[in-house]
Amino acid sequence: MGDRDFIVQNGIVRHHPEGGVGYILADKISEFLGIARPESPSYPDREEEIADRLMLSNSELYKLLTGKEEVPDHLPNIPHSAMTDFFRMLHLIVAYNIDPRRCTSEASFERVKLMVYIVRGVPVDLPSLIFWNIMKEADSSR
Repeated sequence: MGDRDFIVQNGIVRHHPEGGVGYILADKISEFLGIARPESPSYPDREEEIADRLMLSNSELYKLLTGKEEVPDHLPNIPHSAMTDFFRMLHLIVAYNIDPRRCTSEASFERVKLMVYIVRGVPVDLPSLIFWNIMKEADSSR
């Protein structure tokens, strides 16, 4: 088991504010929010395994979310206005409640994958996802 796998499964991050060490546990996030963590392989812990099973390219994701057959070249995000009504509503729910620090006028392909996983019934470990979002935010603020 690599360091990343250990961190994902146990939700531990070390933070050194002014020389100190702090710990955040995904299990504590789960306990605080009252959200059970899935026992089966779940997103984001087994993202590669899940992505391989669903095998959706960015252009396939674009077609699924927009209902359009033609995909623009080099599209970095999917505009909110291009999505079908269902995915537009799901995007707002995810943007405001799960991934709130991001904009709502467009969806990154990372967020799009999360939305497709939710729709397809892939188990999502929200405490672990919150943990990884905290880690990304901490890394970007350095």
